[in-house]
Amino acid sequence: MMYKIATYTVIILLLAQNLSAQEYESDKKFINEVVKLHGKVAYVDCMSVDTFEMGLKYPLTNDTLRGTEYGGYNSEILVLTEDELIHVNIELRRMKYPYLKSGLFDSSIIMSEESVYKILNNESLGWSYFLTYFGTSGYYVFSKPIFLRNDSLCIFYHAQYQKIGGGGNLSVYKKVESIWVPWIDLMTWVN
Repeated sequence: MMYKIATYTVIILLLAQNLSAQEYESDKKFINEVVKLHGKVAYVDCMSVDTFEMGLKYPLTNDTLRGTEYGGYNSEILVLTEDELIHVNIELRRMKYPYLKSGLFDSSIIMSEESVYKILNNESLGWSYFLTYFGTSGYYVFSKPIFLRNDSLCIFYHAQYQKIGGGGNLSVYKKVESIWVPWIDLMTWVN
């Protein structure tokens, strides 16, 4: 009996690991298709608590997602079903922990949020050290893509931080003829 339990446990763990690897490859493919970065890229393995709360979680608290433009709303609206809201909340919970791996882009450096802040908040290091040592123009933050409606829609946040300025965007993408296109901008910021 113990042999059967151990065997089933191992099989379940292997299946879960395989599903997780397939899911990550799908996430990686989406991010590369949408963001289209070339050259050396630095990115963090997960979002900061502040970015997560204000840039992702807060805009996704309602079942009706409205597109924004400077000065108000635009006409694009997505109404989520109860099951989709549950799915979004499950995916949001998964983002509280590091979810990105190395090799997201061809020539990339993955860093922890903590290491980025230690460098940038150190008076003797700062942006000058970061840019010289890593050879990039800044660093990126990406959410885990949240796929909906048989992978025809995707909610995704990405931001770039540079020495002077930066910007971020939370959008709903729509698959049109096998290509991901931005459909609804839920939140945009520029610094």
